[in-house]
Amino acid sequence: MIQTSDVILKMRSRLNDRISSNQKWKDEEYIDCINSAILRIYCEIFNNTTYSYKIKTLEGKHKYKLPDSFLNDVTVTLDGNLLNKKSLTWHFQNEFTKESSYYFLDHNSLNIYPGFEIVDGLDIEIQYSNISLIETSEDVIELNILLQECILFYSLFIAFAMPPFRDNKNKDEMLFLYKENLNVVKPVLSSRNNSRKIRSKYKKV
Repeated sequence: MIQTSDVILKMRSRLNDRISSNQKWKDEEYIDCINSAILRIYCEIFNNTTYSYKIKTLEGKHKYKLPDSFLNDVTVTLDGNLLNKKSLTWHFQNEFTKESSYYFLDHNSLNIYPGFEIVDGLDIEIQYSNISLIETSEDVIELNILLQECILFYSLFIAFAMPPFRDNKNKDEMLFLYKENLNVVKPVLSSRNNSRKIRSKYKKV
């Protein structure tokens, strides 16, 4: 198992965001990145199914009902453009200084703020999953410890794609390191799973 707090600490170190009095991101924003990494790993290693839900916008409307089977969001796009995820708290705290192109979840609803006036007929696509994700820095990530570096690198890849850490060079490097580590770990985990199945099949009764 992997401690969420350990991953956040390493991310803060890489992003030079350790000074408590001047932190650029709260833990919640790091947790969003980590959850994106967890979802990516589940899809790549465990072939976990994600679902797609598509709806059309209505003029001036920001709030839309989520599908009944929704559990966790993977990505949200508006007319093919990826929206950044923010918390409900962030939305209200930044009422007059909002960045463009973001969304937040509120109970059973999706709220979108694309940075321009919403008109009829734009395509909203929600990619979602039924994987249980982390909610606080005290949570434990229910994945093998061998995947800790993969989680770290993919989380940093997401962080470097967003302000105030946006850096395409570092973003590309983190994605490369994620893929390199995943290629090393994936066959090891597969071998262990197969070995476990064999022992289970031939165990003594």
